[in-house]
Amino acid sequence: NLDFSDAVIPHGYIDDDMQRMTFIRRFAEAQDAHDIAALVAELKDRYGPLPDEAVEFIELSRLRVVAAKAGIGHIDAKGPRAILYRHKTREVALVCDLTGGSVAAKIATIRKAIDAGSRQDLRRARA
Repeated sequence: NLDFSDAVIPHGYIDDDMQRMTFIRRFAEAQDAHDIAALVAELKDRYGPLPDEAVEFIELSRLRVVAAKAGIGHIDAKGPRAILYRHKTREVALVCDLTGGSVAAKIATIRKAIDAGSRQDLRRARA
């Protein structure tokens, strides 16, 4: 439950509601960084440079992919803290304090926490 309501593909970027919703669905279905990169390239090719809102939306999509690969199924990022829950079990995997007021700063903080948590899990698995 990411509370980043400003991170959207704006109407002014893709005027047609059906086309915009199709892209939103395709980003939601993306399985890896390659899928997202291909969608970004298609957006830029068809509609031109990305507005800030679309960049934030794309960064959230990237975060979702990274989180899923790390076994994170849900992120609750309301207020000054993010709580990341494991997929299926819903146990708390990570808690991090969100720094910065911008969406980009919060996403970056959550990604760093996931990366650090993944490295710790790998070290534990090797031990």
